[in-house]
Amino acid sequence: MMHSLREKNPLYPLVCILSSLIIAVVGLIMVKGHMTPFLILFLCVVDCCFGLYKTTFKCLLIFIPVSAIFGMFTYLFNWNLLEAVQMAERVLLLAVAAIPAVCMPPINLTRCLTKLRCPRMITLGMLIVIRFVPVLKAEVSRIREAMKTRGVNASLWNFSCFYRALLIPLMMRLINISDTLSLSLETRGFELGKAPSTIYRDVRFRPRDAVYSALVAAMLIGTVVFA
Repeated sequence: MMHSLREKNPLYPLVCILSSLIIAVVGLIMVKGHMTPFLILFLCVVDCCFGLYKTTFKCLLIFIPVSAIFGMFTYLFNWNLLEAVQMAERVLLLAVAAIPAVCMPPINLTRCLTKLRCPRMITLGMLIVIRFVPVLKAEVSRIREAMKTRGVNASLWNFSCFYRALLIPLMMRLINISDTLSLSLETRGFELGKAPSTIYRDVRFRPRDAVYSALVAAMLIGTVVFA
């Protein structure tokens, strides 16, 4: 699912992270003002203009109904239409704010931090986290396929079978993967010290990123001033 949201030409990683964070914070603070719908619309237009139109469309397609459901429940509990609209705006604003960060390939953030001479312990941890989720998903799928071929039905309701047929093999596979990972890092000469290193694909701050940052900053300032 996450890979389907990746864009071919993402923004600079720090721009993605900081813009998503600042938009979410400022938007939630100013959500009671009348500028929130204009902020959401402006962000969607800007994201589409900068090549994030696929993710923006998917986000709106999913979260417009979700925000409507949250607004409906808020109205049923409080019988206040204004609070219901504000709740729907909060949910939709958080979804739109997350678009740049979701479109960013995580490996780009690791490369960016490496270029900025971030401590290697942090970059190593990020690399492991990035690869851990797909590996864990693949291992669970393999174990479940092996269970099906053996006719084992290890559901959560049958905890003893679930523990023996799924959890124990998964734990053993993860231990083996961690050993392989440590050996792989050692054979590739990965060091936590200040040894010289290079980046396979350089991630640079481009004029495109500066224009995006300026537009978002201008809109957030306008939202605060005219709210």
